[in-house]
Amino acid sequence: MVGLMFIISVTNLAAQDSIQVSAATRRAFNASFQGAQNVQWIALPKGIREAKFRYNRDVCIAYFDKEGTLIQSGRRIKDLNHLPLSVQNGLQKHTGKMERKYGTFQTGLVYEMVNNGFTQYYIWMQSPKVKLFLSVDDTGLVTVKKKTRNSIETTPAPRKEVIARKN
Repeated sequence: MVGLMFIISVTNLAAQDSIQVSAATRRAFNASFQGAQNVQWIALPKGIREAKFRYNRDVCIAYFDKEGTLIQSGRRIKDLNHLPLSVQNGLQKHTGKMERKYGTFQTGLVYEMVNNGFTQYYIWMQSPKVKLFLSVDDTGLVTVKKKTRNSIETTPAPRKEVIARKN
């Protein structure tokens, strides 16, 4: 469920500057991320609040429930070479299989997320044919969370029988 929240929130690009954030949530945030800068809050379904911010030179995100409890937090990974080797190897194996089917992939955003002591890596990739949202665990196991076909705007050619039909 937390992974799904992550999908929803990253696709929600409109940050809301004036949303309500409880005092408990602000206290929990400040206790966990003392010295964070450029904090932006986003309201998500079910009372979840997302904070996007800079912390220790990283771009970070954190999710809090209605009571102010930290659900999950993480940071953006700027380069695939900064991922653990097991994650790099699993991703490379999976991407190789996918490229044979869909063409060369380009990597988009990469986030390292920690939830209850477990680390997951969330990666957006795109080829000429599909967009993928992947999760990779610390052993290198890749799971496709979302796959969408790229749409090409074309007008279908009229069917021959429609053109030749008499009224």
